[in-house]
Amino acid sequence: PFVGCNVLLNISDPSDGSFIPGSTSFFGTIATENFGFYRLEANGPQTDGQWASLLGRDVETAVADGLLGRINLSQWNNGPYLIKLSAYDTAENLTGECVIQVTLNNN
Repeated sequence: PFVGCNVLLNISDPSDGSFIPGSTSFFGTIATENFGFYRLEANGPQTDGQWASLLGRDVETAVADGLLGRINLSQWNNGPYLIKLSAYDTAENLTGECVIQVTLNNN
């Protein structure tokens, strides 16, 4: 699998390094070869160093410069979070990952 954001796998909004409110929509593209599903996860002050699902499920619909998911993090601790968009193929093999960092600010 590849690591890094590219035109076939990216989070376009919020942008890397941005501050986000507790209720946030994530936008981007997931159009990798032999696409099966994607996961959107976070790792930060609320997750004790583990990757936690932001959507609570795998999403089996490819997205072209559109909505990846609406997330409510208003009960989460403020601070820096890594956000990971992972692509899997139809055989459930990881094919790529895009990671950005955002700072949650619930104030």
